[in-house]
Amino acid sequence: MAGLFSPHLGECMAVRESTWSVFSHGFSKWVVETDTINAYRAVFSLLQCSVEANIINDIRDFYAQMGSGLVCYGSHERNSATHFLARLALSSFGSCIWLDVLPKDEAIEYMKRAEVLIKRLLQVLMKRLNVEDIDKMMEHLLMGATTLNFNYYPNCPNPELAAGVGRHSDISTITILFQDDSGGLYVRREGSEADSWIHVPPVTDALVINVGDVLQIMSNGLYKSVEHRALPNKNRSRISIPIFVSPGQDALVGPLPQVLETGEKPRYKQVLYSDYFKHFFSKPHDGKKVIEFAKILSVK
Repeated sequence: MAGLFSPHLGECMAVRESTWSVFSHGFSKWVVETDTINAYRAVFSLLQCSVEANIINDIRDFYAQMGSGLVCYGSHERNSATHFLARLALSSFGSCIWLDVLPKDEAIEYMKRAEVLIKRLLQVLMKRLNVEDIDKMMEHLLMGATTLNFNYYPNCPNPELAAGVGRHSDISTITILFQDDSGGLYVRREGSEADSWIHVPPVTDALVINVGDVLQIMSNGLYKSVEHRALPNKNRSRISIPIFVSPGQDALVGPLPQVLETGEKPRYKQVLYSDYFKHFFSKPHDGKKVIEFAKILSVK
């Protein structure tokens, strides 16, 4: 673990790893001190406990417009737990999707504060790929669309039988995750057994950085996207705030020329990011199978 502006940050973010914890120098602390977590927890709790059918229907309609449904776990009884996901999407094209019942100003401020962090992390990661300068074209390829989610996992009486979010890898370049102190994030190392999962505990004033599929493709497999899942808590609700740093929808994603200049054969084809995005959301979560969409099958 290292600080965001530590000269040793690059050494700590070794290519053999797919997930790291980085001290945020007050960035994540701001979320706690401004009571952002508790504000969202209160709203989500009201939504879950509400007996107003029209509110639940409004939420379902909201997700239907996004092309996905609510993620549910627990029993089918009246008080069954439901995982509500609120999404704020800000991109270079100014798009925004939000559920009106949720506070918005805090989320926008969080996104603004994240920009310095994102650029610093990408600078370190790209240096290992022989990319010395991130110009406007490269910036669009790496972070043309940035999406912030607020994920709420109500407490579940039988968490061992539930999956808050199933096993998957993100389709981002990188994902920056703040999680509250209830924990629940698990990652799987490349090549480990299917049931070999490592818990990533919350660390005060630290953020979890995950490699996404896009960075694996761009690095021609040097970086590996991390397979992960999230589990609910038996005794209390859980909130996580991931920021997905992704290419613009019109970006063409493939191994970078700087990676292939030594003569290395490309392991992945060039794919339009919007096509990769649609492919991901067309299927249920199932580990890292989505990245097969971009693989050149003849390369060993």
